[in-house]
Amino acid sequence: MAAARVILVSDTHLSASAPRAQANWDAVVSYVGACAPDLVIHLGDLSLDGARSAVDLHHGRTQLDRLPAPWRAVPGNHDIGDNPWPGAPAGIAVDAARHQRWLDIVGADHWSVTVSGWIVLAINAQLLGSGLEAEAAQWSWLQEQIGGHRGRQPVALITHKP
Repeated sequence: MAAARVILVSDTHLSASAPRAQANWDAVVSYVGACAPDLVIHLGDLSLDGARSAVDLHHGRTQLDRLPAPWRAVPGNHDIGDNPWPGAPAGIAVDAARHQRWLDIVGADHWSVTVSGWIVLAINAQLLGSGLEAEAAQWSWLQEQIGGHRGRQPVALITHKP
C-alpha cells in the first residue's frame, strides 16, 4: 500500500469580517502548496457563522477553491448549526434549510474517497440526533459503505466531532 499524504484542517472560522482567520488560511494555502498532498480534508467550522450567513459559507468555499490540491469538507456547528439537545437555545440547532445551504454552496456533507488504498468515509456529525430526513439518509449511506468495504481495505472515519 502506497503512503498517503493527507492534510487535515479544522475550525478555520473563515469570514470576510475575520482578517486573522484569513491570515491563518493564507498560511494553510501556502503550506498545502509546499507539501503537495494527495488530499486536504476540512473537518468542519469552515466558516465563522455559516449557520446564519450564506455570505460566510460562500467566502469559505472560495477559500477552499484556492487550495492547490484536491479537497473535501464536512460541516461543523458554525457552518450549519449544532446537534439539538434538551434546553438548547433557540436557533442554535441544525435544520433542513441550513443543511441545504451547505449542500448548495460547499457540496456534499458526507462522502467516501479512496486515498492510497485507504477508504476515507466522512459523515456530517451535526445531523446526529436531528431527526431530519438527511440524518436517516446518511445512516443508510454509511451502512452501505461499511458493508461494501468490510475487511478489504483500511477505513478512516472523518467527522467534525465525536
